[in-house]
Amino acid sequence: MVRDGITAPPNGNDTDQGGSGDGTKLPPSGLPELRARPDSRIQIDVDSTGPASPGTRKTTQYAVEDKAVRWRTFMKVIVTGATGSAGRQVVQHCIENPRVTKVVVLTRTAVSGDVESHPKVEVVMHQDFSSYPEALLRRLEGSQACIWAIGGRIDQLKHDKSLCRQVVFELPLAAARAFSQHLAGKTPGATAFRFVFCSSKHAERAKKSFPFVNDPRRYVADAEKGLSEVADANKAHFEAYILRPARYSVSDVSPRQPTTPTKKTAGGQGTAIIDTAQVGKAMVAVALDGWKGRVVENDALLTM
Repeated sequence: MVRDGITAPPNGNDTDQGGSGDGTKLPPSGLPELRARPDSRIQIDVDSTGPASPGTRKTTQYAVEDKAVRWRTFMKVIVTGATGSAGRQVVQHCIENPRVTKVVVLTRTAVSGDVESHPKVEVVMHQDFSSYPEALLRRLEGSQACIWAIGGRIDQLKHDKSLCRQVVFELPLAAARAFSQHLAGKTPGATAFRFVFCSSKHAERAKKSFPFVNDPRRYVADAEKGLSEVADANKAHFEAYILRPARYSVSDVSPRQPTTPTKKTAGGQGTAIIDTAQVGKAMVAVALDGWKGRVVENDALLTM
């Protein structure tokens, strides 16, 4: 549900009490100060088409409790894989969402000019995604989520098993470990850092059907296991969400248009298809509001 350009949390327990009063001041970072007594309210002024700013503004109050806002109002988000089919959609949805105030695009290759020139976007060139130097981590401080859209099938990676393992398994684990150690625990309002990983609908089946460790179809399942272990070891400050989209349908439609529905075969087993625009939209939604479970299956992604 959207109110004044802000998406409400999935549990629907927010309270909209539009009106005037003493508002929470926005510091230079654009993030609200989280100072409130239990059962009080925080008042947020937002522009219906962009982040909080002077000028035309609308006022909405949201309930807070235990000195923390129950959901993230404004966020700085890291995006990887921004030149891929899903990653491009992630960046576009981050740009369009007023709750995302800063998009840090971490990339090895150049992005499009309209993305790089957008005022919400900071492009950071980074060649080695297995390593995160101190200078880079300082630039990423204040981020509350990372949307990981780097990936690829074995046929897309020249049938190189070593490269496939690195891209699908080793790189997301390296990032999650670095961010859990150096970014989590330093987020505005002490909220948990969210790592949103784009997995595959067939990851669960791969665990059972391909028992050999060197089978490339197992790598995504191994990545899921590794990310879960990182999250379990840092429960207070780090959350991992594993999205399992089905086979991608890439189209030229606007991200605002409806996604392609799940298609069923005559035998009833079903071949699920999801548009990359919907994948990007769902990844941003989970980064902002989390999800009721760690794993988000394709059917749930289609509803976001």
